Amino acid sequence: MRVVHLVQDRGIRPNAKKGAAIHVAAMCEAFQGLGAEVVRLHASNAEEARHQLERALVAGPIDVLYERYSLGAFEGASFAFDARVPHVLEVNAPLEDEAVKWRGVDGAALDRAAEQQVFRGAHRVLCVSPLVAEYAKGRGAEASAVWVRPNGVNADLFRPIEGIERERADWFPALERPFLVGFHGRLRPWHGFERIVEACRDALAAGVNLAVLCVGEGDYSEALAGALPAERWRHVPWCDQRELSRWVAGFHVIPFGYDPEGACYFSPLKLREAMAAGVVPVVPDLGDLAETVEHGRAGVIYDPSDPGALTQALMGLARVPRRRSKMAIAAREAALGASWEQIARDVLDSILEWKA
Repeated sequence: MRVVHLVQDRGIRPNAKKGAAIHVAAMCEAFQGLGAEVVRLHASNAEEARHQLERALVAGPIDVLYERYSLGAFEGASFAFDARVPHVLEVNAPLEDEAVKWRGVDGAALDRAAEQQVFRGAHRVLCVSPLVAEYAKGRGAEASAVWVRPNGVNADLFRPIEGIERERADWFPALERPFLVGFHGRLRPWHGFERIVEACRDALAAGVNLAVLCVGEGDYSEALAGALPAERWRHVPWCDQRELSRWVAGFHVIPFGYDPEGACYFSPLKLREAMAAGVVPVVPDLGDLAETVEHGRAGVIYDPSDPGALTQALMGLARVPRRRSKMAIAAREAALGASWEQIARDVLDSILEWKA
């Protein structure tokens, strides 16, 4: 089967230092791993997208156009309609809502009619969470075409590492076996990282021997410097996935600090990656995070409306290592059920059924 993978977001360049680029690469590799030929396209405007798509069609039949949804990008849908090619739209976030809230975009200026045509014409609309699925249906996607498929993980890459305790000791040489709170990826305003920092500060003040390790792009240092002593935090710049997997395997826990007043539509890559590495997740009871993290077994769910709940959750895990170890094993087991290959297989199977 020949799959054309299209991205029309200028910010998601191949090898870009962001989770979206990792997601794109993971899906392309998953299709290839199932024996499909993958033509990977990245276009910065409609003219370029049409040119690349037509050139791909000249080179051979296209069995499916798999496109990562980009706000205001309509050429993929138009081409799929003209060429009578099945169009699968992958939707990772309510992009219009994000653009209005975080980038000051005037929603009234967007071409909603064209946007509806994109969603309405898609053979399949892959959404990472139920809230994203509602967004897609609100923009014209047929309910029968919408699938909810949370992000996957490469569990062969992200896995527990034997002897990581020795490496962890080298990361914080001034501390004696600290409880390591980790976070990784590109820091975004909606991550609520300030809540994580506050919880770590309060846990430290209560006597927990903790350290914080952050890996990725963003103002981590600025957020941590005023809250924790210098010997208790470390920021590692963005690194490739293989190196990242070793850092993540050294975390004891990974907390999430999403705003309780905001819409929690996320399917965080970092959550699955950490769980696959045997890291205990601590998540707010928002969106469908509770379905990913089984409270008390594969992680801890806290009440985000309670200002002290995240601190208490961290303190509880720090002080009962045996409980934490059992959860780490369960977190790994839970993550094994979510693979990029399964998502890709579902897509290809749906195309075969549609063509039958």
